[in-house]
Amino acid sequence: MKSWRKILWSVLTVAVAMLCSCNGGPDVLEPEIPDNQIIAYTASELTAPFATGAFMAKIKTNRFTPYASAEGGSGEIIFESPVFMVGAIAFRGCTALWTIDLPTDVEAIGRSAFDGCTNLRRVELLGDKITLLGEGAFSGCTSLEEFVVPEGVKEIASKTFYGCKGLKYITFGSGVVDVYDKAFYGCSSLERVEIPENVTFLGNYCFDGCEQLREVVIRGDRVVDIGSTTFANCHAELTIRVPSAMLEDYEKSVLWQTYLDRLQPID
Repeated sequence: MKSWRKILWSVLTVAVAMLCSCNGGPDVLEPEIPDNQIIAYTASELTAPFATGAFMAKIKTNRFTPYASAEGGSGEIIFESPVFMVGAIAFRGCTALWTIDLPTDVEAIGRSAFDGCTNLRRVELLGDKITLLGEGAFSGCTSLEEFVVPEGVKEIASKTFYGCKGLKYITFGSGVVDVYDKAFYGCSSLERVEIPENVTFLGNYCFDGCEQLREVVIRGDRVVDIGSTTFANCHAELTIRVPSAMLEDYEKSVLWQTYLDRLQPID
């Protein structure tokens, strides 16, 4: 049985790799799955050929219908523990999914895991072990209003919240160091963002299209590197606040010349 599962997992991994492509940032390697752990997959247009009963049996309650209208299912997923990670494209396009509670054993959310879950309103992270949010993990979750990045996450991958136009509140964990390309592209409801002190890089088009973004507060004792048009197409009155002791360094930085008229001291 164990060898059969290993073969199935190998086939699934190869198939997912062929179906998914990565761009706009470094490849984020998903953790190796221990033999005694569970990876939770469910059927979608892309994963259906590989989401066999062996995987589906690990989901305690499955009451949503992929690609159905929100009225067509209750939109709730409850995992049977332990679940080590939510795999790539696991719930991609599950438009009836309204809410999800991720159990304490989850350590990673794979690439495009909830991509296109347009009715997903709430994501509850019940544990503190999560270290990976894959590229595009919540891309296109247009109903998601709030998200707290776990403390163990060091990188917010490219397009993690791409097009989440309903996202109003984002809280970064203190462990975040890099925020990659288009991570919050098109999050048109964001009004304020606080960048914690450990962040050193904000990627290309990171907050591009955040039309309501009026205030960005950057902590830390070094100038944060930014990419091309990091804050393009934000609110016309956008203010970027930095520590008063660092204001002159920001004004001298070549990378920040585009935003000189936006810079102000925190105090």
